Amino acid sequence: MIRMRTAIVAIALMLATATLSSVAAAPPQVSEDKDKIVLENDHVRVWFQGKKPMLKVFPADAPDAEDANGSYGYQFRELVEYNDLDGDGLPSTNEVLASLDLNRANAWNVTREEGEGNVTLTLSLVAPVKLGRSAGLPTDDVTTNATENLTLPGRGTSANVSIVFRIFETETTLTSDNLTVVVPETAIKYDLLVHSWPFVNAQVGRLALELQVTGELEIDGDNATVLSNGSTVGALSWVATASGNTTEGQAVEVPVRAGVAATGENMSRLVFTYDAPMLASLVHDPTVGTAGGASSDGVDGTSGGADRGESRSNVPAPGLVALAGVAAAAALAARRQRP
Repeated sequence: MIRMRTAIVAIALMLATATLSSVAAAPPQVSEDKDKIVLENDHVRVWFQGKKPMLKVFPADAPDAEDANGSYGYQFRELVEYNDLDGDGLPSTNEVLASLDLNRANAWNVTREEGEGNVTLTLSLVAPVKLGRSAGLPTDDVTTNATENLTLPGRGTSANVSIVFRIFETETTLTSDNLTVVVPETAIKYDLLVHSWPFVNAQVGRLALELQVTGELEIDGDNATVLSNGSTVGALSWVATASGNTTEGQAVEVPVRAGVAATGENMSRLVFTYDAPMLASLVHDPTVGTAGGASSDGVDGTSGGADRGESRSNVPAPGLVALAGVAAAAALAARRQRP
């Protein structure tokens, strides 16, 4: 009788183990398919079209990937230095001092790394910036090259930028000091890393990341909902404070302002402005996902909202909070890259 009970228990345990194995989440994957790179897990699939930061985000179980129901686009357009003269958090043509086109199909260096329960895709770019005609430089300080782009002669003209994307097997919470980022299983996280930028005017210029999103955006604090044709298709999130180092080598916390405006039917412009002077480097942590949601809780985070298509800015408390030196900022950036 004892042996029979033992056998029954053993069989039950085997069946339970088999059941658990059958429903366990598949590890996330990165692959290449013709002209795109694909990051995916059991819940979300993200195409990097043209092997550059032009994303298409949709549910992993969408039956028609080419025209997936619930999909939307999230495109990195430009990294700019601008002087926000009107204070609306959106760079205008007459405010741009310099810009870096991120829509470069052949210029990005792509690396991939598979970890335990996560996959990392890194896109890196070193390229010269284009001066805005509002840079206010004397005529003898600028030259025009063959592509009619203004460049600064005799000094560094290139920016060094990386965008590090991570996808996880399950919902993952990343913590560092008083910063917490929750990455849902329906989202991917990315870090914008500006390793260096050739400022035209580091005192008044502010760096800003310009994105184009397919759909209408509704901002609520440090989160946004992506709406397409009246349906919710995506969820965005970001921390309200980035980390950086000044040109003098001081580690600082950088307030992040989010501005949004409609740019056409079912199209939005999203801008993150990094509101600190004299920056030499920068790290910022947003997430991008399907309608499952995303959330963050950063230092000096604020909450607010914006009507659909209306320009708003979420402005954290002013001022810069010094960290414990350059090493602390480097450690913060490193810790943000792992659970």
